[in-house]
Order: sequence, then structure tokens, then C-alpha cells
Amino acid sequence: MAVIDNNQLFSAVYLRELQAAQQDLERLAGARSTIREWRDEFPDLQQPGTRLDFVRQTISALGVCYGIQEQQDCLTLYSDPSRQAATGLCLVLEEADLGKPCKGSHPQARMIQTLRKASLRWGVITNGRRWRLCFAEAPAPYEVFLQADLDALIGEKALADFLVFYRFFGGEAFGMADGALGLDRFCSESAKRTDAIERHLKSQVEPILQKLCLGFVEDEATEEYSPETLQTVYQNAIYLLYRILFLFYAEARGLLPVDRAEYRAVSLASLVDAASQRERDGASDADEHSLWRRLTRLFVVVDDGDSALGVSAYNGGLFSDMEKPYLKRHSIRDDYLSAALFALGFEATKTGYARIDYRDLSERHLGTLYEGMLEYRLNRVEREPVVVRDSGDRRMFVSLSHAGAVKKGEVILEVGQVYFADDKGERKASGSYYTPEDVVQYIVSNTVTPKLLERRKPFDAILEDAERERAIAPTPEQRNQLEHYADVEALKAVEQGILTRGVFFECVRAGVPFSLAGSIRDDGPLPDTQMDLIKAQDDYTRLVRGADMILMLGSMLHSIGVGNMTPSGVRLACIDINPAVVTKLADRGSLESVGVVTDVGLFLSLLSQRLGL
Repeated sequence: MAVIDNNQLFSAVYLRELQAAQQDLERLAGARSTIREWRDEFPDLQQPGTRLDFVRQTISALGVCYGIQEQQDCLTLYSDPSRQAATGLCLVLEEADLGKPCKGSHPQARMIQTLRKASLRWGVITNGRRWRLCFAEAPAPYEVFLQADLDALIGEKALADFLVFYRFFGGEAFGMADGALGLDRFCSESAKRTDAIERHLKSQVEPILQKLCLGFVEDEATEEYSPETLQTVYQNAIYLLYRILFLFYAEARGLLPVDRAEYRAVSLASLVDAASQRERDGASDADEHSLWRRLTRLFVVVDDGDSALGVSAYNGGLFSDMEKPYLKRHSIRDDYLSAALFALGFEATKTGYARIDYRDLSERHLGTLYEGMLEYRLNRVEREPVVVRDSGDRRMFVSLSHAGAVKKGEVILEVGQVYFADDKGERKASGSYYTPEDVVQYIVSNTVTPKLLERRKPFDAILEDAERERAIAPTPEQRNQLEHYADVEALKAVEQGILTRGVFFECVRAGVPFSLAGSIRDDGPLPDTQMDLIKAQDDYTRLVRGADMILMLGSMLHSIGVGNMTPSGVRLACIDINPAVVTKLADRGSLESVGVVTDVGLFLSLLSQRLGL
């Protein structure tokens, strides 16, 4: 485990800048020394009383005021010694590894639920050795956190990592300044840094697309370029750029094995390094398409998988040559591709260039970038140079012979170069409007949540009395109902302790009937999948009968299929990252449908938060 594990709670760039800034080293060293002395005083943290005593002493050394609740393992954190305003909670737990919850116990879920009941946002869970900071209002509150290995921190000579622990778990974090909680202020500062990265990438989208489009245009090598040809070039350049952005994101988040030397040799990061050497140092290769060959080879690795490199096949279609044969037939020279990769990988700073950390970007940022790409129409300068001229909020492209005097700052495009004119109609035609996060929250709060809360009311008393963590086996009546819709593999897996969490675990435990339907092109791979589609349709018919609201989450074929078999009057909420799915459902004539273009995980997290789960 890393000494500091920032799992998307704060911007990685923000943390690096914090560590590089000037600090009061004497105060930091003093706090670390005090905690080290208390750790020596309590060498065995397996004893509950000893663990709690050490945690209390550590919190005091960090400058945080606290009070003990009736639950001995929970401390209330306060903004000042008066203990009038609670600003957080600290749960002291026995789990040896906070990241691997045991059966029936999920420390972070317990913390988030406890915070919500107390109307607080920030909390710490710790076993004394490891400390985890949680945020109840994060888009994915059960998944994001900042964790520190305290034993490792107090043994280090350098103070840079201990600074992060002191800053985010200390008195400044849980104290108030100018009416704002320290952690809220840190969160806002971190978000600004992430937004700055997004603004930088937005500013680079047009010049990057110009490079990619010009590379394809030159590869076309035709005398005339029809509007249809230019549109094909542009659409494939967008697709190529989104593939590259996906790889940046996947490597930064550890979704691809960047820690393996075999993969690193073919990774996008290695390509960006080569592009950097070319752009900054003038390095070149005798093969003018070397970068393109390496990039397309990486596409094949991701699409097909490669066990020698530790890469599993990605079957989403994004990297398939069958989906985009144009990218297999054509190529881009290194001088164009290198410039594009360098602009995507680095941003200019006062001291040179800094690598962009894509860990800080979410699906929302990538969706916004994609939406912006659709606002252009590709053109090529054909007969004479063109002057790029700003006219208020519009940009005009005037032939040189009609432009008159060229003003300072105006750009002249030579014959053969490409440029973009606004084409906002493309987004309207394709329905590609990425729903902003605040709009998603509004829709969840005002349409989906009230209906679900209304349906939940009859069960509230039952839920309060039931010990859900221990009620694993369904009743005989529930078992019969489940077996009516599916085989018993899921039931056996839950009862035998093989399946201990997740959607199907919860369905079995609560006796909620479900149906797993395959498709002509996809046979699973989960057990209980019904491949007889006529039987699957019958199961769907039974399941939706009597429903007055249906949530459709991230499955295009099944969402549209259920929509087609649903009578009028049933409210439909379709949530999908792909804009086409939402528009297809609306196009079928479902007047009661609500479409939200966003990540399903983000939506479910917001929904559970609003429902108080």
C-alpha cells in the first residue's frame, strides 16, 4: 500500500503543489515526533482500549478537538475547544485492512451512513495504523477517500508525505476560518485545479483536431475534397481523439497495467515521452509513421487483450477496427501526431512544461470535452489563403483578396490548411448533450427521488426493525418467487457465502425477483443468464407488470426493449453515458420518459445519497 493513497478525493496536482509549497517544518516535525512517541507507548494496537487511547493522543497531536460519544469507538470532532460546533466524526475500528471489509462489515459505508444521520460531511475511519478520510457528499462516497499509512509516515525522514496527513487530518482541516470548514476549502481549491486542467484541454481541442485532421487530409492525397470527405475525416479524427483520451484516463487510473515493464514499453505514456522528445528536443525517427504504428498497435492490444502484457480484452467496441475501418486504412505522420500527443500530455507552466494528470478528470469532464468536439465543421483552404477574423462573438474566414488590410493578431491560413467553422447543429442532430452534474442532481432530487421515497414509505418500519446485515437467506416464499424468474445459482452463491455484496446479493437477500437476459451477440458470462429470448421476454413481462416507474441503467438493448413493451402511463427514467441511448428511447414516443446522459455509477451514488441509504 502507498504511504498516501489519494483515491480521487482530491486532485493529484493539488496534492503535489501542496507538498512542494513552503511549510512550517518545525511544527510538522514536532507533531510527527509526538505521534511517534505515543506509538512507542502503545506498540500493540490489537487491544481495543489501547487502540482508542492511541487514536485520541494522535488526534490531539494534530490539533483537533474531540469528544467521546456513547459508542466508545466513535469520536466527535469539533472546530475549537468550546466543542460547540461538530465538524466531523472519527470511527475507531478493528479491521486490519480498511480497504478489505470482512463479511457483514463495510467501514466506509458505516461511516457515510453515520455522517448522514449526524448531518455531517467529513469523517475519519482508522485502526490506529491506517487513517482514511471520507466525504459523505462525494459523487461516489463509498469509493473515494484519502488514506494514510501512519506507521510508515512517522518512520520516514522526509516530511512531504506527513504534511499531507497533517493538513487533511489536522486542526486546520476540521477547524473553521472565515465561516468555512477547512476541508470544504481544501475541496474547493482542489476542484479549481481540476477545472483548470479541463479548461486547458478545452483550449487545446481545436488545434489538436486540426493536427489530426490535416494528417488524415494529407493521407487522403486527393485533388478535391468534397464536404462528405471532410466530414468523414473530421468524424474519424474525433473518434481517434476520444480513443487517446480514454487511454490517458485508463492509464492514469490504473485500469491498464502501467506498473508492468512489459506494458510500459508499449503504453501511451511511452508514446507521449517520444512525442515530448520530438517537440522539445527535435528528436525524429527515420520512419515518419513510427508513432502511428505504435499507437495503432496499442489499440489492438487494448481491443484484443494481451496476456504477456497483462492486458485484458476491452470489448466495448471503442478500439475495434470493425467499428472504424477508416482508422485502419489511413495513417497520420509523426509531425502531426507528435504535436497532438504533446499538447494532450503537457501544459505550459512558468518554469517549463508539466505533465497533465488525467486521474483528476471524471467522466463528466471527458463528456464535456466530447460535446465540445461536435461544435465544429471541417473546411479546407482551397484556392487562395484565408484570413481568420474575429467579429464580436463570431469568427469569420475571409479570402485574402477580399480581406483588405490584415490586422495585427489576425492569422492567415495558406492553401491546403484546414480550419473549423461552428456547427452546433451536429449536437442537435445526434442528441449529444452531456448532462452537467448539477442538472443530474436536480433531476434525481425532483423526479426520481420523490417517487422512490413515496414507494418506500410502507417499508420504513420493516427496514428499521430488520438487521439487514445478518438477514442473508431469503424466506421460503421469497425463494419460490426468485426461482420462478431464474435458476438457483445466485441463491446458492449467497447461502454458501461466495457472494457477499453487490446487486445480486442484495436482490437475493431482500427477495427481489430478477431476470438476467442475454442477447443474440452476448451470452453472459454470468450464471443464471436466460439465453432463450422468448422466455426472457416472458420474465420481463411478469416483472414490469403493475410497475408505475422503471429505471433503465446503462443497457441500450434492454432499455429500448423494455420501453417497447411498457404501456403508456409508466414513468421511464433512462440513464446512460451514451447520448444515443437516451434519444432512441425518447424517439420511440415515450412521453413519460426522462433521459439523463451521465455515468450510471455517479447517478446511483447520488440517488442513494438522496434516499438516505
